Amino acid sequence: MFANDQEYEQFLKENVLSTKDAADFLGITRKGISYLVKEGKLRPFKDQDRVRLFSRREIERYKKERDGV
Repeated sequence: MFANDQEYEQFLKENVLSTKDAADFLGITRKGISYLVKEGKLRPFKDQDRVRLFSRREIERYKKERDGV
């Protein structure tokens, strides 16, 4: 799928968001992200050992839904 490690790392940088990155993108706090996960409005693809990772697509989907776009 990826020709080399650099392509893979670039893909991750462009498509994976930490809780902080997701909160910044949505203009809310990290606590707000936790609330949205608890309410089922956001789904992290990794949620283990105090680490949550989100796909950029998931965060953009929620933002469009929230903003009525």
